[in-house]
Amino acid sequence: MSATTLYADHETNTDADTDRSFHTDVDILLIDDDEQWAWATAQLLESTDEAFVVETALSQKSGIEQFRETPPDCIVCDYQLGDGTGLDLLDTVRETHPHLPFILITGRGDEHVASDALGRGATDYIPKDTDDDEGTLLASRVRRIVHAYRTERQLERERQSKNALLDVVTTRSNLSELHEQCCQVLVDVHEFDGVWIGMASDDGVVPEAVAGCQEYLDTAVPAETDVDTGDPGLTAISTTEPVFESVDPTADDEWHQLAHDHDITAAAAVPIRSESRLFGVIAVYTADPITSQQRDLLEEFAELLGYVHRTAEWKQSLLSGPSVQIEIELTDESVPLVTLADRLSEGTTVEIPSVVDRNDGTVAYLARIQGATADELESVCADCPAVELADYTRESGTIRCDLRTASETPEQLLTDRNMYFGRTTIDSGTVTVSGQLTDIGAVQRVTQLLESQYDGVTISTVWSDSGADRSPKASDDLLDSLTDRQLEALRHAYFDNYYQIPRGVSATELAERFDIARATFTQHLRTAERKIFTQLFVDG
Repeated sequence: MSATTLYADHETNTDADTDRSFHTDVDILLIDDDEQWAWATAQLLESTDEAFVVETALSQKSGIEQFRETPPDCIVCDYQLGDGTGLDLLDTVRETHPHLPFILITGRGDEHVASDALGRGATDYIPKDTDDDEGTLLASRVRRIVHAYRTERQLERERQSKNALLDVVTTRSNLSELHEQCCQVLVDVHEFDGVWIGMASDDGVVPEAVAGCQEYLDTAVPAETDVDTGDPGLTAISTTEPVFESVDPTADDEWHQLAHDHDITAAAAVPIRSESRLFGVIAVYTADPITSQQRDLLEEFAELLGYVHRTAEWKQSLLSGPSVQIEIELTDESVPLVTLADRLSEGTTVEIPSVVDRNDGTVAYLARIQGATADELESVCADCPAVELADYTRESGTIRCDLRTASETPEQLLTDRNMYFGRTTIDSGTVTVSGQLTDIGAVQRVTQLLESQYDGVTISTVWSDSGADRSPKASDDLLDSLTDRQLEALRHAYFDNYYQIPRGVSATELAERFDIARATFTQHLRTAERKIFTQLFVDG
């Protein structure tokens, strides 16, 4: 059989969208016991894409040996091998690499073999014996499945990164430990060769945590703060802008020579900031070029660290005198969420961290639901005219959705009486609204208000945060200068974890719940923050 009569096209889609370039080589292991066929096919593949690097194996045994020695990005294997079959080799691959791209080459008419291969985990199959003079069909299939495989691996790495960072943020007791662990995560998980985090000072930057590049750091960022070696971290601090550098060993420049002497090929540094507040810088170094994904990752780390620092400042400056926490249970069926709770199956829990009055007169709940399927949720909401399911997504077993109602809600009544809404939960059919009051005397006023509107109101829990007086101004004084819209924006951003790590909601999501433009919402929020900071640090 000639190399120009290789494959039958069982799927004719070879659109240009599969013909995408690769930034790194694609290692392909081609296995067939016909040496001439394997050589010719390897040549065709490498001629179709400069990123393709093809190694050949002429038996099942040698194919397994090469796979185990260096797993490729994709395996192309003929079904009939002299010492076994491609399905046998597929089983071996899937024992350790369940998702590695694997294309089986079958004979024409072997639909049962193809079906068996797909059932046992083959990514794709291609029948032989049709014209493919340029090898474009096989190349197109390889491109498509390798792109999909690499994309999925990148997403998984990002998920692992976020989980690792979340673990660091939630388990470290102070900022110094957090910085150290972030550096270690970037080295261990993301394979940067060196990372350091420095805090901004009046004189420049003070390194606080380092991993993998202490010797370089001692030279490039010396203790003498008036010395500027041109390190990207120093530049990022002074300009407050991200810096991405490739090392030129021929450059007549102190930093390029320092980096070259320490086997650094590329470096990047991103300021750690939140809004206009600069806290420090995070810098990384690597022996390989820095990819766009790594840039995005570094900027994400810097952004999250900025919010951590800002949150720490908020905790110190915005906590006023003792507050009263309250939980209220509701059973009145005129409450929209009570009617929803009655229809949910046992074991379903709902958490609502944000409630927004929309411009169209409706109320929007941001809900996180566990213990229910999407079909069940759609069915329950369809049978509950008081609540409309606007949209939903599923994240790690939790359904995140927007629920809307045109009815007046207890949350509206409470926030109109200056209760800071915390969250509403549904558990075992019970609806509980929790929040914060400014003083113990407000508990009776809230109780009377709810009892005048609803039956079945129970104040289930009341407790006081009797911490020391930490603010020169009462919270009412701080908030008096805010308009109603500014106060709503600040309250919902705070109680919906906009200022927490990881951020519970984005400005775009908050703006959508208010039914206003993102720029308008952001303006309300920033104006509220500026007014409060002015009272705390200028007028106070």
